[in-house]
Amino acid sequence: MAAASGRRISYDRFWGAVLIAAACLPFAVGDTPWNAFRNEPDPWVRAWLAGGWGLGALALALGFSRWRSRTRHLVNFVGGVGLVALPVLRPLVWERFPAANPASLPLAELGSVGWVMLLACTAIYAGSGIRIARPTQIAGQGLGALGALLLAVFAFLPGEDGATPLGVQRIKEFVAAPGEWTRLLPFLLTTAATLLATINLLRSRAEVALARVTRLLLVAAFATALALPLVGESRPVVVAAAWGGLRLLAPLFLALDGAVTYLAATITRGDE
Repeated sequence: MAAASGRRISYDRFWGAVLIAAACLPFAVGDTPWNAFRNEPDPWVRAWLAGGWGLGALALALGFSRWRSRTRHLVNFVGGVGLVALPVLRPLVWERFPAANPASLPLAELGSVGWVMLLACTAIYAGSGIRIARPTQIAGQGLGALGALLLAVFAFLPGEDGATPLGVQRIKEFVAAPGEWTRLLPFLLTTAATLLATINLLRSRAEVALARVTRLLLVAAFATALALPLVGESRPVVVAAAWGGLRLLAPLFLALDGAVTYLAATITRGDE
């Protein structure tokens, strides 16, 4: 989703394309965001719908532009945060489009891992982003290593009252039923990302490529954790959840990537 320093950093192309795709997909069977926009009387709800198209187009334009300033990443951060925060300030958005409300998404699996492990995954993702934007910065190595260490430690710490650690549970489930590995896919993808982040502590010519793959694995793990509970559900449920998930993830990750890249460039007092 990005390139090494001196190359084009392209996370905004990816998330911009995802936002545009969400604008083209139906949010319910037989209904589209464009129809909802035309029939919506509330200006804030219309602004949220239009913001998805506008931010997606803007992110794509910035990604393909020759603008290599830190301000580009600040714009992506502000736009992403604004689009995520608007429904919080105007809950009517979530009333009109409940599938876009995080509370309606199948986040039980993600919630079960605990906030510390989720923060550790975020640290790995952010550290890998810094490694891509500025490979020579020690902050990228340090943040990625800290995230990998926290994730490994807390995955194998005993739970309350001596409960079996989450990592041990998942390994036992995989050994007992290897044919059902798809159910454990989020855990396997996250494990692979953690291993790559640990390996990437060493400086090498492949460090940027490893950081890219690490981030891709984490995004895939997150998306898979959302998608697996929908297997076997009716088509209306899947369509709504897919659209709501895209509208949540795209601006959220656009803001995160924008912030990480902006900070990486600021530390070195340079542009892209």
